[in-house]
Amino acid sequence: MAFPGAPPEHWSAFARRIFRETESGLELDYDPDITAPFRAAPTGPAPDLWPVFTGLATGRPTLLIRGGVSDLIDGEIAGRMQAAAPSMAYAEVPNVGHAPMLTEPEAQAAMASFLDGAP
Repeated sequence: MAFPGAPPEHWSAFARRIFRETESGLELDYDPDITAPFRAAPTGPAPDLWPVFTGLATGRPTLLIRGGVSDLIDGEIAGRMQAAAPSMAYAEVPNVGHAPMLTEPEAQAAMASFLDGAP
């Protein structure tokens, strides 16, 4: 579960971020075909993205905000990312799945600290 224990206010705010009200009713406020490139990608083993991550994180300010119960970036992978990019700032949002909303206090504090240190 991506947001165990999330209160109703969380879901109301979430709905307001992904839908917009129009004269004809509610409409998605993002491209509903966002997954098309993934569906069109060839099948087979996933490519090794560690060189891409290392290349992006080397010599650049980097911040990882990880959902504490993420099913995609678990603690072991986060540790490997930190080992590959030792200067990477890191924050974990407890009781949140893969994609924190970035409104959580832990995420807000991490982003503020990261931006305060930006060149």
